[in-house]
Amino acid sequence: MTTGGDDETRPMDDVVPAGGGGVGGGEPPGTDPAEEAERSRRFRMIVAGLAVVVVLLIGALILALTDEDGGNKINAAATTLSSTSTTAATTTTVHTASTTAATTAPTTPTTAAPAGPIITSYTSSTTSIACPAADVSTTVPPPTATLSWTTQNTTSVDLSIDGGGVYNTYPANANTQVNVPCDGNTHTYKITAKGSGQPATQTISIQTHK
Repeated sequence: MTTGGDDETRPMDDVVPAGGGGVGGGEPPGTDPAEEAERSRRFRMIVAGLAVVVVLLIGALILALTDEDGGNKINAAATTLSSTSTTAATTTTVHTASTTAATTAPTTPTTAAPAGPIITSYTSSTTSIACPAADVSTTVPPPTATLSWTTQNTTSVDLSIDGGGVYNTYPANANTQVNVPCDGNTHTYKITAKGSGQPATQTISIQTHK
């Protein structure tokens, strides 16, 4: 029991917290007005800097879309695209024409047939023979004639006398001596040049006189 004075067990309602704050008055603990002002100033500077950056970006975009003469590069790009499309259409038309020309059938070359035999010359040493008189007592051998010929494209030459069969076969270029009957008649000597194609013929006549 105490008599008078302060009771240490009673709440001390009049005690003021450190920092000068009291119940229902003053600023919250730990709040500095100068620090709050600094934060507000920095925030305003950041916002202003962002605004400047946005304005610069917009200006750069406008310059990028405008050419040196003040025209619009978007319209120029559209014109270039239209010109490219026209060129592509023209190229397609030319390609179609080339394809049509390439389908033309090629011309088939023709092969010439081989040339047939040709008699370039045919001669006799004589074409007229005088027979000896009938009253000559000595025996006289029959007269003769030399036949000569040249040919082209020929493999062999056949000789026929007075329309008969083949008398003998000779080379393409040759000569031969034949007997001529001295009977007062005319005798024929035909050669036939043979090879590829149609044969060629030529005749020489030799006349005899009694």
